[in-house]
Formats: sequence, structure tokens, C-alpha cells
Amino acid sequence: MDTVEELLQRIRAAEERIRVAQEAIRVAEEQRQRAEERRQQANSESRATNLDEYLDACHELVFAKFAVQPNVSLTTKGTGTDPRRKMHPTLITPWFDFVAEQKAVLGKLFLTCSQERVFESRSFLRGLGQRMARRKIGNEKALEFFQHFAVEDPVSLIVDELAKGSPVMDEFDIGSGISFENHVSGLSEWGEEVVQRRARHLGKAGAATPSPPPLQPDQICVFRDRESNRRAMAYLVEYKAPHKIPLAIVRSGLQGDLHVSLDVIQNSDYPAAKKVVIAALCQTFHYMIEGGLTYSFLTTGEAIVFLKINWANPDVLCYHVSEPMSEAAGHPGSFRYYTAVTQILTLTLMALGPPDREYPVQQSQDERESAKRRLALWGVTLDGVLHDVAETPSVAAPESPSFAPSSIDRSPDYQTPLRANKGKSKKTPRAESTSPEPRRHRRGRRRSRGGGGGRGGSGGSLQFCTHACLLGMVQGRPLDRHCPNVALHDTNNNNQHPVSHATWLRLLHEQLKGTLDHGITPLGNEGARAVTFKVTLLQHGYTVISKATVDEFVEDLEHEAAVYQQLRTLQGVDIPVHLGAANLGVLSRTYYYAHGVRITYMMFLSWGGYTLAHGRLGRIGQAEKQELLDLVGRIHSLGVLHRDIRKENVLQDPRTGRFMAIDFERAVIHRPARRSPRTTDSMYASQPCSADSHPLAAADMNSARHMLRLPVQ
Repeated sequence: MDTVEELLQRIRAAEERIRVAQEAIRVAEEQRQRAEERRQQANSESRATNLDEYLDACHELVFAKFAVQPNVSLTTKGTGTDPRRKMHPTLITPWFDFVAEQKAVLGKLFLTCSQERVFESRSFLRGLGQRMARRKIGNEKALEFFQHFAVEDPVSLIVDELAKGSPVMDEFDIGSGISFENHVSGLSEWGEEVVQRRARHLGKAGAATPSPPPLQPDQICVFRDRESNRRAMAYLVEYKAPHKIPLAIVRSGLQGDLHVSLDVIQNSDYPAAKKVVIAALCQTFHYMIEGGLTYSFLTTGEAIVFLKINWANPDVLCYHVSEPMSEAAGHPGSFRYYTAVTQILTLTLMALGPPDREYPVQQSQDERESAKRRLALWGVTLDGVLHDVAETPSVAAPESPSFAPSSIDRSPDYQTPLRANKGKSKKTPRAESTSPEPRRHRRGRRRSRGGGGGRGGSGGSLQFCTHACLLGMVQGRPLDRHCPNVALHDTNNNNQHPVSHATWLRLLHEQLKGTLDHGITPLGNEGARAVTFKVTLLQHGYTVISKATVDEFVEDLEHEAAVYQQLRTLQGVDIPVHLGAANLGVLSRTYYYAHGVRITYMMFLSWGGYTLAHGRLGRIGQAEKQELLDLVGRIHSLGVLHRDIRKENVLQDPRTGRFMAIDFERAVIHRPARRSPRTTDSMYASQPCSADSHPLAAADMNSARHMLRLPVQ
């Protein structure tokens, strides 16, 4: 029989085994919990995010990695600002209701947006932020790189996701989404061929050294219309490296009202560094006026200067300064409303506006022209200042004693009535939840917004006149009763054209001088050297197509007009009817087609149909192919070598089924050798000389055969 001592020992041993087992269970449970936490954390890191999580992560994991290059020797010099010969506002003033507008937009966004997980994961954003952290910002290119990945990509991703059917579409005209682009049209003043042609013209004019190409905005936010599939500018973005315009200079330079001419341009005592800030805003203002834009912004990465033009008073530029990094840090409990992504997203929704507003994203051509005529140009007095600032290392000015990021309240205003809920009870603000909710699909009403800001006016809905109609007007023959607009032409009920060709052209010039909004509609077709419009003489309904271009390529259209004259017997049959041209510069007008694309010359033609590039080649039979080859032969027989035969330059008229050749910019008029010193070029131009035997004629014909998938001879 065990003694008491032995029993106690066995009890203590059992208790120890229990304790060890319990400890093992506790350790195992802790390990399980840690494994579960790691699993949940990994799942949280790798899973898609909802809007709230995405806005938070974009700031915490990416934008917070922003850092200015501390080594001055590794930063760029110069200001990258040149306001000379650019329009400037009369007054620069605070945008007093910006925060209220911002809060209202945020309220609508967060009341209606889904919490579905459709955005990039924290794991992806963490890796992106680590890459961003390796790049210190010492020039505009580095800032552009950072802004593109840390701000613009997230904003465009969010808007594109909202465009898939979010209820937010009831509040804002999101269309098919947006994109941020920094490439420009080949016809813009920064286009490679335009710059080369301008330099050539200056060389011919005897200029000592061609001027460098003008500075251009760094980024354009482009809106994609859902109904028309056209694109329009929503706003511009200007980058300024933070070492060139330090944060303290932005704070001190943008306080209260500034009368640009009196306080800045003509004031020799105005601090040079602050003057560069104002010059940068004026440079952006100039582009906003030309683009017909209400909103834009300038950013140094540390600061965002939001800009607005009230087009009822376009000589006033309103500004609001935001500092996303310090503001977010000053509001740790609600920092997502202060981040760069959220604030640029808010501006984007402001620019897009409600789906049924009366005015477009871009103001009309006539409104831009009116503003341009009332605005002064910045003179050349800034050269020395820019040079001094460029050569002087940046020294941070003392911070404004009144600046306090935590004093700014950008939190959503949930009291703004929703358009979809007018007459209904207000929604309760959604909880800051991470649980997904079903996505609703609604589409708000939206207007069509064409590129270039032209509205088309009362002539936009008319059909194109027939070739016979326009040729009859040119030649003084009776009206074509098959023209869809004949009722508008036959105002005298005598089956005669109401105007001669010369009078038609004069009336059209007068119309274009008076308005570039009514009777003119951009068609969205852009070639290497021209764009197309639908143009209507409103007085009599004549509706034609216009091939229009910029200053640098006017000579190409003038050459093309000479080719049309050489082929005048083919007009209306094998080629469109040529109706003359209008030099908008002579009329003191400019059509601002796209950013930096200033249309100054318009050539008028009858509409020839649709290009074979629109999938029509596959439906062309053998007889039609021969007809096309015969067309090229007839052009050659009149002494013209096209030199650019391809499907984009051949039309088929759906009204007649006939083919027509277009785009004679590169064409050559073949002239016979001179036989007498007294014989002039104009005499030969009036005496067609067949180009069939010219070496390039075979190239033309082979191009046509290749286009038609016929054996090349």
C-alpha cells in the first residue's frame, strides 16, 4: 500500500503532466491564432479592395512614399515656365466655395458607391510603393512618373469602375470613363511634323534661329462619351518640380487677391519666386481658355493648386491650395478624404458634372473667342526673373503662421440631396464597412459632347447635299431634286439655286466670322495633316464636308485645291466637288479643335461617302474592282499622279454606289516639257497631259491593285 508521500508524489506528477499538456495546448493555440492572423493578413493583403480600402491604401502605401531629392546637384535647373505671349487673367482670387463643392461631391460619391471589392490589392500597392520610394523627385519627369502611378492611375481606375453601372452615374456624367494622356495630336503645335514645318517656314522667312517649340501642359484628362464615342478634354494637369516651387512659396505666394498686371507683371519689387508661381498659373490659364475648360490643377507633389474659370467672367482665375500629405496627417481618423487620390477624384467628378446639365465639359468656340479678345497677353518682362530664379538654389521660405492642416474640413457633406432621390427620404450615410454589397446598375441621362467644343447648331442634323446639287450651284444649273436639302434651297420656288457659287462662298465666310459653333460640327476624323467637319450654310441649308488644317499645312490644302482644279471634269463623278476655302485667320477666327490644334484654314467639298477602310473592301465584286482601276486611270489621263492610293483615300458613296478618290495632298500634276519660252505653266495646267506613261503611274496602279488584293503587275 502506497504511503501518503508516494500518493502526493503521484498527484504532483499528474498535475505536472496536466500543466505541461495545458501549456502545450496554449502554445498550440497561440500558434494556431498566429497562423490564422497571418492567413487573414495574407488574405487581406492579396484580396481585392473596396473603394474605402483602396483610397486608404493608395495613400498609406504609395503616395506617402513621396520624397524630394535632397541633393541639389541632382535636380534640374530652370523653371519650365514661359508665360510670354500667353493670355493671363486680370485677377487671381481664392476659390472660396471649393471646399463646400468638394464636400458635396464626396457626399454623393460615398452615399451611392458600391463596396464591392474590385480594386487593386494592398499587396500590389505595397510593392508599387516600395518602387516609388526608390525615386526621389528632382525634376518634372520624376514627378510625372510618381503622379501617374500614385494618383492618376487610381483615379482613372475608380472612374472607369464607376462607369460600369454604378448608381454614381445618376449623379455625374461619367460616360465611358476617363484617361490621362500626355501625347498630343500630330496637328498640335508640338507635333513633330508641325514643328519641322514651322522651322522650315521661319528659315524661308530669314529668321536667324527658329524659336523652340512652345511649352505644353504635362497631362490631359480625357473624357470618353458613352453615346457618341467621342473624346473631350475634362481638365489639364501641370507638373512643377517641388524644388522649383517649394511648398512654403506656394503658401506665401497664393494668399488673397492678386491683380496680375498691377501686382505682379509691372511690380519690380514683387518677389521673383512668387512671380514664378503666378506665371505658372497664368500659363495653365492660357491653355484652359484655348481648351474651353472650367477646371484644371497644378501640382508640385507636395501641393495641389486647384483652378477654376467662371466663364461668365473669364478674366478671373480662382484657386484653392491643398496639401494632401500634411492634411491627411492632420486628420488621422478620416484621412482618406484628404488624400491626393480622393481630391483629384473629386475634381474629376466636378469637371464631368451631372448627366443632364445644359453646358458641355468644354465651352463653345465663340465663348473662347470672346474671352480671348478681352484678355491681355503677358509681355516679355519675365525673362530676367526666370533666369535669376533658375540659377538660384531654392531656399524654403518660412511657413505661413496661419497654416494649419487640421483646421481644414474636407469630410463628405451627406446633406446634399441626391438627384436619384429627389422627393424621397434622405439616405443614411453608409457605414465604413468592408463587407461587399450588391452592385446596382443604373444609367443616368447624358448629353453628347463632341470633341473640339463645337455644338453644330441648327445645321448639325441636316444630311449632306448631293454632288449634283453642289455641282449645279457651281455651274449655274437647276437644283437637284434628289438633294435631301432641296426644300431649303428652293426658297424662290423656281427650281433654281438661290445663290451663285461666289455668293455662297461669301455668305459662308460671313457665317464663319460670326460663329464657329452653329453650322459646324467636328466629325472626329483626324488625318496626318487635316481634320474633317460637317459645315452647313444656315441661310440656305447647303451642307458640305470641310477638310481643315493648321497654319503649317495650309500649303498642302492649297496644292490639293490646284489638283482638284486640274481634275475639274471628274468632280462629282470620280472625285468630290471642290467648293473653295476659307482662311479663318483672315476672318480673325481660330477653331480650337483639340489641345494645341488651332484650325485656321478650311477647304469645302461635297461629301463622297465612307472610306473603304470601314470594312467595305470585302464586299467589292470583280466589276467594282475594275471600276476602281479605271478611276485611277482617268485621274492619270488628266495629268495627275495620286501617289497615295490606299483604302483610307477611296470613298464609296452609299447614295450612288460610286467610288471616289480623295486626299490629293501628295499628288503631282504632270506637265509636258516646255516648247516655247512664251508658254506659261498656267497654259499647261489648262491643257491636261496624260500621266499614264509616267513611272509613278505604274506605282499608283499597283497600289490600287494591292489594295484590291489583285495581282500586282
